[in-house]
Amino acid sequence: MPESLRHQILAQMVDTFRQVEPPDWPIQFSVVELGPLGAEDNRKRYSIGIVPGPERYAHNFPLIVRFLRVAIEFRVTVNRGDPAPGNLAEQVLSVIEHVVLANTKWGGLAIDTGLQNNETDMTTYEDRTVVGVLWVEVQYRHHHADPHNPNPSP
Repeated sequence: MPESLRHQILAQMVDTFRQVEPPDWPIQFSVVELGPLGAEDNRKRYSIGIVPGPERYAHNFPLIVRFLRVAIEFRVTVNRGDPAPGNLAEQVLSVIEHVVLANTKWGGLAIDTGLQNNETDMTTYEDRTVVGVLWVEVQYRHHHADPHNPNPSP
């Protein structure tokens, strides 16, 4: 059985962030995975986890419109000679927002993606690791009887 439209969108998000690299972007992510970041990601320079959250449904026969909340978690390991952790966190958040805004339809799989809110977490300005998250909402739709079919007719 093929992947659901939801799974295809999440996979497209992962693939899109894996393509972020110089010279087009100021950073490259060491890890981009579907799911929350783990302790092992502390050793990586820049890490992203694409984490699906709650989802709402709107029944609009013959389609079901879905609103998927996704957390894009990020972690930055600060190395000697790097800019201050707060500056690195802002740079990474800006890159993530830019990637989302440039890919709101995720290869034509989604109707739209909107930024919702974000958060960064540092204890002090000298932290060696900074974590954060950007929450987005992905709107997509599929046939009322098949989450694999984006068309209104079977």
